[in-house]
Amino acid sequence: MTGMNPAASELLAYYRSTQCSRQWRVFLVAFAAELFSEADQDGARGFMRQLGRRMAAAMPLGQCESLGDVEQAMNQYWDDLEWGWCRLVDSERAIDICHGGWPTPDDADRNWRGVVVALLEGVYSAWLEAQGGDAQLVVRHVEGTANVEGVLEFRYAR
Repeated sequence: MTGMNPAASELLAYYRSTQCSRQWRVFLVAFAAELFSEADQDGARGFMRQLGRRMAAAMPLGQCESLGDVEQAMNQYWDDLEWGWCRLVDSERAIDICHGGWPTPDDADRNWRGVVVALLEGVYSAWLEAQGGDAQLVVRHVEGTANVEGVLEFRYAR
C-alpha cells in the first residue's frame, strides 16, 4: 500500500469527522484519555482487548468454510456497526489483517487510537479462535507497514 494523495487524505478526514456520532465524541475522547492516564499501558490495553473479546462473543461469525467467508462475515458486522472494513490475507505463517474506516472522533488523539487498536486485537483474536484457530495465538497490531492514514494493520501469528 502507498501513501495517500491530498484529496484522499481530505476525504478520509471528512469521513472520520462525520462517522462518529456527535453525541459520543466528547465521551470517547475523555474515556480514552482517562483510561490511559489512570491505568498503566498494559492494564489499559488488556482491558480493551477483553472488551473486544466480549464484543466478538456478542457477534458470532458462525462456522466459515474459507478465509474469504471469514472476511465476509467480519465485514458484515463492521458494516452494520459502521466501523469500517477489514481485509484478511493469508501469509505463509500468519494471517494479516487490515482494518480501515474505524470510528474516530475528529478531535481524537493517540489515546483513542490505542483504545481502538487494543479493542480490535481482542475482537479479531476471539473471532479467529472461534474459527478453530490456536488459542495460544493472538492478533497484534503491526506498526507502520501500511503507510496509509486511517488503516490499522494486525497480524495473527506466533
